[in-house]
Amino acid sequence: MKALVFFLLTFLTVNVYSQKKEFIRVYNLEGKKIMYGRDYKITDSTIEFKDKNKIIHYAQIGFIKTKHSFGHNIGVGSLLGVASLSLFSLMPSIQSDLFDKGTMVVLVSTLIGAPSGAFIGTISNIFKNTKRVNINGDIEKWEKFRTSFLRISK
Repeated sequence: MKALVFFLLTFLTVNVYSQKKEFIRVYNLEGKKIMYGRDYKITDSTIEFKDKNKIIHYAQIGFIKTKHSFGHNIGVGSLLGVASLSLFSLMPSIQSDLFDKGTMVVLVSTLIGAPSGAFIGTISNIFKNTKRVNINGDIEKWEKFRTSFLRISK
């Protein structure tokens, strides 16, 4: 019964996550990141980020990258490794006369959980499939991006 509930919760979580918009990062002509997020609208000549109230004209865009950066997966993996190992370490069967319970949890989860989570985050970067679209302020490249991206994201 537990396995069935776990499977259903996992399936529902994946389904909800898959309905989100693609995460994008927008860089200016000099290569500096100027905006990022999921809450955006692509128009004929702009990208409008709704939650940050920012409108970027295509002439200001150097390139656009999809997905989060390399370091994001490593950081999330480290945090999840620390958190999951902390929960495991809080189990009553793990006791030590050398350390009190809180010190043991922090020590074990930091020394083992963070590096193992970072390792898993690094591996996940291999399969991430980040796309980079060069715009360089060109209207033709912008139109090509807009039509292909809108077709994919619907």
